[in-house]
Amino acid sequence: MPMRDYCFILFLMFLAWKGWAQEVLGIDALIESQQFDSVFVYLREHCIQMTEDSCAYYYGLAFYGSGQYARADSAFRQAVDRRPDWAEAWYAWGVSLYYQNRETEAKKKLLRCLKIDKRKVAAWTALAALALQERKPRQSIRFARRAVAVDSTYSPAYYNLGLAYRYTGRDSLAADAFRRALAYRPGWAEPYFSLAEIYAEGGDATTALHWLNHLLTIAPFHVEGLLLRAQIYHQRGDKTAACADWHKAMQAGSEDARLLFERFCP
Repeated sequence: MPMRDYCFILFLMFLAWKGWAQEVLGIDALIESQQFDSVFVYLREHCIQMTEDSCAYYYGLAFYGSGQYARADSAFRQAVDRRPDWAEAWYAWGVSLYYQNRETEAKKKLLRCLKIDKRKVAAWTALAALALQERKPRQSIRFARRAVAVDSTYSPAYYNLGLAYRYTGRDSLAADAFRRALAYRPGWAEPYFSLAEIYAEGGDATTALHWLNHLLTIAPFHVEGLLLRAQIYHQRGDKTAACADWHKAMQAGSEDARLLFERFCP
């Protein structure tokens, strides 16, 4: 999964975990389900009942979620100008900037969030993702460890920890971190794939298939998972199973799968 797509998922997961929107019933559910057109309608109808900082903040979330980043920046700036000690607003602004490839600015906002409240687990986790994006795995590990020290059940922090361990070649520690991520969020597809990759690269195809089968039960059209499972089947001489997975990955839009299917599945 691209790191920035992961960061957006992290953002939505943290919204769900915190249950932020307590002032306006219903807006949290709209944001979590990415119904941003409905969020804008809701805000136009209800902002008059909210404080100015809250209205600006929720507009920032909606602009960010709908890809209107310049307007999100403006809204988040208004929110923190009106309420400088609002850690969640600094966090949200930091994630928005990160998604725009503005890593330096994003880091400043995330650190400002943590200066206000050092127990913001998602901010530590976002910093870990940012450090890994900057190819600083040891720093990423430090940030991810701070996150799990705050909340030992926060799945994205363990996932980031696993990615950073993988980057440094410590696959045993990475596998343990990915298992912990799944223990606290068993329906999340990506840790399953990461575990499958570790075992496939280590030559344990049976265990890799175990994790891939779990993954593809949860996310049947996970392209990377289908390609990896097809590769294992192909290496084992199971042409029928390999072709079935390549065909499914083709349906999901994979050009690599199409080329492999045309070559090996006439």
